[in-house]
Amino acid sequence: MPDNWVLTNVDSVCDYGYSDNVSIDDIALSEWILELEDIEKDSGRVVAHRSKKDRTVNGVRHRFTKGDVLYSKLRTYLNKVLIAPTDGYYTTEIIPVKSYDCIIPEYLCAWLRSPFFLSYTAECCYGVKMPRLSTSDARKGIIPLPPIREQERIVQKLNVISTSLESLSNSLG
Repeated sequence: MPDNWVLTNVDSVCDYGYSDNVSIDDIALSEWILELEDIEKDSGRVVAHRSKKDRTVNGVRHRFTKGDVLYSKLRTYLNKVLIAPTDGYYTTEIIPVKSYDCIIPEYLCAWLRSPFFLSYTAECCYGVKMPRLSTSDARKGIIPLPPIREQERIVQKLNVISTSLESLSNSLG
């Protein structure tokens, strides 16, 4: 690891999992409600954008804001991690992650999707049918933290690679 990088834990670079419950009755019909099935595995793409009026929901949800990293604590091997494109509300199976100034959301999102973090979550998850990652275990996860400029370069390179892979995949069929 380069000398100007720091090996630290998730809890030191972001606010992981702190959110307030919002009654479904307090959410306007036009508001976006994000459910786990709306997120594509591995890519984090939103495959369905439905408002409260378009789905049957009950119980509580949590509010997220544009730019938050949203992390699925349920069946982490599905790798459902994304950066919120707009404000909305989400199921309690998704964890909100707000980056501190030392890390850009895109780098944090990439790390939470990485094989290294996935391997860590596989060791920590509890439950057989529906394994979950506890908030305390997620916060203890290790993350290599480069300077901001290096994070930006890493994210740019990952975007180029991702675009190339998507193009190749599309050309194959």
